Amino acid sequence: MPSTVELIISHLDAHPNATLTTRDLANQIGRAMTSVKAAAADPRLAAYRQGGGYQSGHGTTWGVQATGGTRTPPAGPRRLVGPVPAPTPPDPVDEDEQDRSDLQAATIRSLTSENKKLRTRLASVRQDIEAVVGAVRPIKAPTFISRAPAKASSRSTAVLCVADWHLGERVFASQTGGYEYDHEIARTGMLDISARFLQWVETQRHGYAIDDLVVLSLGDLTSGNIHPELIRTNSLPATVATARAAELLAETVGGLAPHFGHVRVVEVSADNHGRLDPKPPSKGAAFENWCYLSHAMANALLARYPNVECILSDDPMPVVSIEGHQIMALHGHQIRGGSNGSPYYGLTRHFSRVMACRYDQGLPPLLAVVQGHLHHHAVLEGRIILAPSLIGPSEYSIQLGLHSDPGQLAFLVGQHGIHGMTCFERRTQP
Repeated sequence: MPSTVELIISHLDAHPNATLTTRDLANQIGRAMTSVKAAAADPRLAAYRQGGGYQSGHGTTWGVQATGGTRTPPAGPRRLVGPVPAPTPPDPVDEDEQDRSDLQAATIRSLTSENKKLRTRLASVRQDIEAVVGAVRPIKAPTFISRAPAKASSRSTAVLCVADWHLGERVFASQTGGYEYDHEIARTGMLDISARFLQWVETQRHGYAIDDLVVLSLGDLTSGNIHPELIRTNSLPATVATARAAELLAETVGGLAPHFGHVRVVEVSADNHGRLDPKPPSKGAAFENWCYLSHAMANALLARYPNVECILSDDPMPVVSIEGHQIMALHGHQIRGGSNGSPYYGLTRHFSRVMACRYDQGLPPLLAVVQGHLHHHAVLEGRIILAPSLIGPSEYSIQLGLHSDPGQLAFLVGQHGIHGMTCFERRTQP
């Protein structure tokens, strides 16, 4: 069957002088289509097509001319034009690459928004802490006690580690085979340890010049609200326990201060029991913590002690210089690896990595790392020192088959390193 274009050409050949409008052309096409249905079997049509009829270009034709009976292409604007070619499609886009770009952009927007919210939250927490600390009135400093000096060549600094008080937690004797604990027991036990620590220092002064004291506060001073069972069974709410911990820390340091020329309190606030969120944070771990508020309030109480220097660290692993040696203090909840009790491989791996980082940064090596969290005393590899807890065993540790004597750790740091390490057990009946 002839095409529509050929039918139009046939008609225009028959009427060479015709000038068609759009409507005329439509009508002509309709009549041509009707005619071709009737003449589809006519052999003359096939002969015409085989005779080399006019070959049109692309576009729309409005007229052709015939000269001497021979068909020639039109010289003017009246020529047949076919459909306009479709534009070349653009190169296909890598859909996976586009998806990755969209995901990266969305992630950046999300992280930027989250970072802005965290900054706002930290600023609000700082303001709240400053308001609370500003309301604390310092206590009056006592009269200082004179000390007989010893030889300068045998100088040492006394160190007392206060760790894992868990103030506010209650341990029930009926569930632990007779062992119990609450905030009153904690206060009585800590003040008794402080008194015996002073006696120990006086004994050590027969052989060493001990004029300075460093108190390492290693965190978990309060029980906190990170576990539902603690919220149900704590003897004090978190707010009250925070204030009581501040008072007990100030009372402890205040009682020791008159016996030393200079006292430094290095405070680690990034712990696990005091955190405000169930998930351990990385940024602002020290600020969003009940322990930070306890430290800040205790520092305000001790503000009038001229020989007490309180160092409230934002760093979860601060390094303190004692007698020319570098000692790192941390709570210890960050360390993973190993089994219940002492995660030996996790502790030694962490120490090795810390030492490697300090070496790369050109910092002096550490003499030791002192931490709490594990609730028992041990010394690993001669440099990893675990401090015991004041709370001692609880329903949780007994369920795991773990036991540790409650107490606090003390030692001396001299020219040649750490010596005189002693654990002061918390006595049931002081």
